[in-house]
Amino acid sequence: MHSTKAFSILTDGSQARKTGKEKELVLVRIVKSGIPQYFCIALQDMDAWGDATAENLKHAIDSCFTDKLKLSHDNYTNKMVSATSDGASVNTGQYNGLLVRLQNSDRPWLISIHCVSHRVELALKDSLLKQKPFSEAKDLMITMYYLFKQSGKMKRQFFCMAEVLDATVYTFPKVHGTRFINHQRRGLQCLLNN
Repeated sequence: MHSTKAFSILTDGSQARKTGKEKELVLVRIVKSGIPQYFCIALQDMDAWGDATAENLKHAIDSCFTDKLKLSHDNYTNKMVSATSDGASVNTGQYNGLLVRLQNSDRPWLISIHCVSHRVELALKDSLLKQKPFSEAKDLMITMYYLFKQSGKMKRQFFCMAEVLDATVYTFPKVHGTRFINHQRRGLQCLLNN
């Protein structure tokens, strides 16, 4: 990091299921001899900075470079050329988002990027949900998920019936959420199998 001429950062946050703690993953991309290389710099526990606000996310990211990597403030500020994040408003907010705050920290050249993978997934979700058969299948999978989640008796009877028929069945997964395409794929596999 000290010898590189420029670097880009990629950040993404998530909340741990068991503890409910917000974590922020910070990756760095550098180009060495024409080959891009990615490094995981930190998995920051956001509780150390308070809530996951744009300002606190910026402090957490700054800390990765100045405290953990021991980069000087000038190196950290002047070598960062782009920052990538998902489309959450805390990151991409037009006035106070994380990417704007990074750019306003003496980096007017900083290129802010809304993650291409996230944008593709959102576009696929929008186009698929416009198709009535797909939308109806999604609604059926959501109904089945909640039916089995809320009725232990129904779930037991379902598995007993499968045992009598000597068939393999799968529990219906949650098909709605942030990883839409993967949730739909798993849900459809279970629906077709069952």
